[in-house]
Parts: sequence; structure tokens; C-alpha cells
Amino acid sequence: MKIKKHKKIYFGIFWTILIVSFIVSATLLILLANGYYFNFKSLKFQKTGMIVLRGNSGRATISVNSKKSINSLPAKLRRLQPGRYDIKIEKENYQSWERVFNLEGGQAIVKDNILLFFTNPTVKEKSNNTNDITALQNNFKNGANNIKINNNEIWLNDKLITRYSQPVLGAFLDSDNYHIYVQIGDQIRVIESEGTNDITLIKLTGSSPTSFTVSGPKLDYLQNNTIFEAIIR
Repeated sequence: MKIKKHKKIYFGIFWTILIVSFIVSATLLILLANGYYFNFKSLKFQKTGMIVLRGNSGRATISVNSKKSINSLPAKLRRLQPGRYDIKIEKENYQSWERVFNLEGGQAIVKDNILLFFTNPTVKEKSNNTNDITALQNNFKNGANNIKINNNEIWLNDKLITRYSQPVLGAFLDSDNYHIYVQIGDQIRVIESEGTNDITLIKLTGSSPTSFTVSGPKLDYLQNNTIFEAIIR
């Protein structure tokens, strides 16, 4: 009788452990599926986050805290634990794009308007016609309507974008209202409206102020009374 009684107890313990294990495993799976992770420091479950990268660069190498993976934009980086993330996007023959994000639990950061620009843009002479030059100069003035230049500072809609070590000679706002093309000395550069990813596109033959416009992947600029066209992306 004692043996049978012990068997029943062991059998009950076995099924109790099995049921509890099943409930715990199912709960863990549900939590993980809903974007939670277990924080061993605080000994509790916390919500993960997500970073969404949107652009039109096609396939590229996306590095997250120096860990590389081949992907394409748009890309969704899911189930990220809260913390700092150094994101770098690279593509052959293009200048890299970089950004640092501080992600909180349950947060979804969306980064739009990501553009990659050629390391060595193709440049050709386009026109030296007086009417074309006048049109370029007028378009350049119109493209700077929302931009204010204060010596070495660039302001957009009363917001300081960046401050250079040299005077800003001219600026043009892209039609996406996010990328600002600027002349600093003998360079035409591009910077995002958040003050990030400032890179050089074109090197001019001189540092005199000139006119330039951007339409899609093309940058037109005036140099030596001639309009040049550069394919920048």
C-alpha cells in the first residue's frame, strides 16, 4: 500500500512539474513573441524596441554596433533591447551614412529620407547659355527661401541646423525638405536638416559664391560661366 501511495505522490509531482513547466514555457514564448526580454540585472521582463530605416539605396551593408549584415532599405531592426545603437549604412562607390540612436523600451524610432551619395560623382558640362544660367540663378534663390545664413551658421525655419568653421556662401533646400546643400569655401556639401551626415559632394575650382540646384539625383552648379551637371546619387 505504501508503494502505491508513493507512486501516486511521485506521479502527482511529475505532472505538477510538467504542467508548471508548460505554463512557464508558454508564458515565456508569449512574452518573447510580444517583444519582451528578461533583464537579468533588474530580474524582470522589459519591452524591447525597434528602429526602422527608410530610404532608396537598395541593397547595402547595415552595421548595428559594428555588427554587419547585408540588407536593403527600408529595413526594420526588431526586438532591440533599450540602449545606444550606432547605425552605419555602407554601399560600394557610395559615401557611408551614420547615425546614433538612443532607444527606450517599447519605442519605435523611424528614420526617413535616408540617401546615399556617390563617392565620386559623374560630372559633365551642361550649358553656357545665358538664359540657362539666369534660370539656374533664379532657381537657386527660390531654393533658399526657407533657409537663413548667418555668417557660418545655417538656420531652417528658425531652427539652427549647424555651425561651420568657415562662412556659408550659399544654401539650397532639396524638394524633400530634409537635405540642405551648402557651399563652404570651394566645396558643395550636403547635410540633413537634423544637422547629421555632413559630407562633401563637389570640389569647385575656386571659393567664390556660386549658384547650384538639385533635382533628384542631379546637382547643377555654375562655374566659370558654365553650368555643370553632377550625378550625385
